[in-house]
This record gives sequence, structure tokens and C-alpha cells, in this order.
Amino acid sequence: ILLDVCCGNGLLTQYFVPYCKQVVGVDFSQQHIEYAKEKYADQNQNLIFYCGNALELYQLDELKQYAFTKSTLCFSFQYFESVPLGLLVIEQLIKLLTASGSIYLADIPDREKWFEYYNSPIKILRLFKQMLLQQNDMGKFWSEEELDFIAKKCNVSGAKILQPDTFPYAHYRMDYL
Repeated sequence: ILLDVCCGNGLLTQYFVPYCKQVVGVDFSQQHIEYAKEKYADQNQNLIFYCGNALELYQLDELKQYAFTKSTLCFSFQYFESVPLGLLVIEQLIKLLTASGSIYLADIPDREKWFEYYNSPIKILRLFKQMLLQQNDMGKFWSEEELDFIAKKCNVSGAKILQPDTFPYAHYRMDYL
């Protein structure tokens, strides 16, 4: 039973259905959740969507009825822009997972590869402009050490996973299990 956090409009979430007994998507955008329900959930009884904040997942009573064995956050962990916020999200997920459950953080900007993304003066100037306006489009570039710290703080094991070179964003992103 999979929990897909920050599922947006459900486009990726619906692809998990053939591989899972049940898939539950959660996003804070009511508009995205309404779209996901109409577009995907209405056609599949094994796919359910709820509106909720990733920082308050355990407070969503609807989620407590499931025995989640897996959870994903795809293209979203970067928007929890500090270690305390990242820790809070992971703590929320752990409370909802079974004892043998796992969390897969997919497509996280990798701090070690920061210059692979910000590889031109134009991109660096755009970043500085965004920083001044407090509008960082990319979110946080996480380090393996920060993610390891969160895992250790939660008493779970964690590991960085390098993406295959054939992945479109592998030159500056990583996954973490």
C-alpha cells in the first residue's frame, strides 16, 4: 500500500497503481486533488486522493486507516528547505508506515552537483535574483549528510541512490531511500 506525498495532479501517482494493492496520493493543493480525483481516481477504485499538508500528515485521520508499506515523494522534497522541515516530513511518514515500511525520495537536487545545475553566469545571476526576491524556484539542494542525519535522528537506515545517466536530471539530482 503506497502513500504518494506531494502528488500534485496525480499524473505520476496513477502510474503506481498496477504495482500496488492500493495507492493513496496527498497534496496540499485542493485544485490538484480535485483534478486527480476526476481524471484518475474515478476510473480506478485502488487509487484515492486526499488534500493535506506533508508537514501534518499524521493529523489526517483518513490516512490512519491504511497500513502503508511504502511512501514516495517525487520531485518535492527540495521544497522543504531546511533540515528541521525535512525531518518533520520524514517523522510524519514514519508514523504512517508499517514497521518494515520504506520511504523513497525521488529526484532531489544534490548539493554535490550544485555546479552541474548552476553551470553558467546567467543561471547564477538568476539564482541571486530569486534569492533577493525570496523566490527560489529550485528549492533546497540536499546533501547526503543532511539526509543521513535525518535518517539517524528517526532511528532508520538511509542510503543515497545515484540515478542512471540516462535519467534526464541525473546530472544534478539523486534519490534517497
